[in-house]
Amino acid sequence: MMKYINVLAHRSYVRRVMSKLPVANTPIPAQRLHLEKITKNATIPSTVSVSDTTLQLAGQPSINAEWITPADVNNNQVLLYFHGGGFIVGSKETHRPMVAHIAKSANTQTLSINYRLAPEHTYPAAHQDCFNAYCWLLNNGYDPQQIILGGDSAGAFFVLQTLLEIKLQDMEQPKAAFLLSPLADALHFNGESYVSKRKRDPWLKADQLPGLVDLYLGNSTDRPGSLSPINSDLLGFPPILIHVGEDEILLSDSLRLHQQLQIHGVSSELIVWPKMWHVFHCMGGKLPQAKQAISQIGDFIKNLPQYA
Repeated sequence: MMKYINVLAHRSYVRRVMSKLPVANTPIPAQRLHLEKITKNATIPSTVSVSDTTLQLAGQPSINAEWITPADVNNNQVLLYFHGGGFIVGSKETHRPMVAHIAKSANTQTLSINYRLAPEHTYPAAHQDCFNAYCWLLNNGYDPQQIILGGDSAGAFFVLQTLLEIKLQDMEQPKAAFLLSPLADALHFNGESYVSKRKRDPWLKADQLPGLVDLYLGNSTDRPGSLSPINSDLLGFPPILIHVGEDEILLSDSLRLHQQLQIHGVSSELIVWPKMWHVFHCMGGKLPQAKQAISQIGDFIKNLPQYA
């Protein structure tokens, strides 16, 4: 009973936070400031250090990033993380607490990047930044089998797009990937949960998604298949862990993605978290289910074969 009350309390908190941010009417700079405000007091584990860095590839825009390093790193792997935020908000700073908890759980050095945001930078800017971050790791001595990709929401979408781009360029895939509450189809918004969960998810609203994607696409008339990973050729993808909340509107995306990965012969593990909402992992310092989920991500990474 107490666990259920705790879930209700946190769901109510998320609803209160989001009620102060009517996406349709709030200027994007104000949305960004709001997210920064509600995340600035979140703490990171005391045993994790953070250091800024800049990723630079010849002929490409520089990428602001940070290394998140647990004190007890015991492997030679690296986690490359893409934050969420509906293409228009979010940063390595807003997501630092959650990513730091994941890095600590996995005992793995983590590179978290600031990709370019819409509407100032439209498609394919963010996609290019995420792919370029992977290439930067390769150029700096990392083998693909040392790299794990991870992301939440729109960041998980960019993980999928990066895997598709790696496949398109006939490059070696990373060792593995994990996706938290992924948007897996930015062309169609017709999953069953878009209707059945619209009143259950306190964080993400179904009627917001098309507008957010429009901001990302800008004036581009290009609609490549990679915008719909669910309907893409996923053959050759690395092992993937998917986390999704039972009460979120993107539940259908995760269910369909998991099915398509299996059809294409990809090792895919799907965990549906009862009574949880969109990217509930961000409450890892407070919500027991979030702590458990982050621990599970850590186990997924630690149980991968070690790079020799």
